[in-house]
Amino acid sequence: MATEAGIISALIGTATATAVDGTVRNLQVGDRVYPNEIITTGLAGAIEIEFPDGSVMDLGRNSQAVLDSETFELDVADAETPTPAADVVDEIEAIQQALLAGEDPTQIADATAAGPGALPTSEGGSDAVVVDYLAPRITPDSGFETTGPGIAFLDPPPFDFLVDESDDLDPIDPTDPGPDPVAPISPTLLISVGNLLAPSNLIKNGVLKIWVCLT
Repeated sequence: MATEAGIISALIGTATATAVDGTVRNLQVGDRVYPNEIITTGLAGAIEIEFPDGSVMDLGRNSQAVLDSETFELDVADAETPTPAADVVDEIEAIQQALLAGEDPTQIADATAAGPGALPTSEGGSDAVVVDYLAPRITPDSGFETTGPGIAFLDPPPFDFLVDESDDLDPIDPTDPGPDPVAPISPTLLISVGNLLAPSNLIKNGVLKIWVCLT
């Protein structure tokens, strides 16, 4: 039987123990560790090992330590399995005698105490963590009253109209045609040649007749 070097008394996260032959096992609280094993903690793990003399060793996250006798001063003699108690020895002898006599040892052995059975020993690995979703609801409260943003609009400046409403204006009749149109006046062209004035009606068919008086 291998001699134990200590017991895992506390564990956070994950940790492993690598034996001399290279086998790796996951550690749990209550597991035994043995000399020359390499203890390794995970990225978020931490472990506490209690030695037979009562001393403890803490190992933080992402760390390694070798349980060698030179570093930790392991006393192999102190780590041996303790001698069974006298009543246990007597019970074993009684069971052996019953088997030799052909009797059923369960009929002569003392009844076990009531209560839950012994917890199963650790065989490595880790249990799945199950978190039940209870759909909790809560109303957030900041501790003081809050209001929405306040917007204040300024009064517009007064506007001066070009026409005062108090002025009396003549009503506009949309059917009023307005003043009578003015007849156009045909202009008269006077041509002066010397002392001769001739009206423009002397122009006929684009030809201007001019009389010249020579004196």
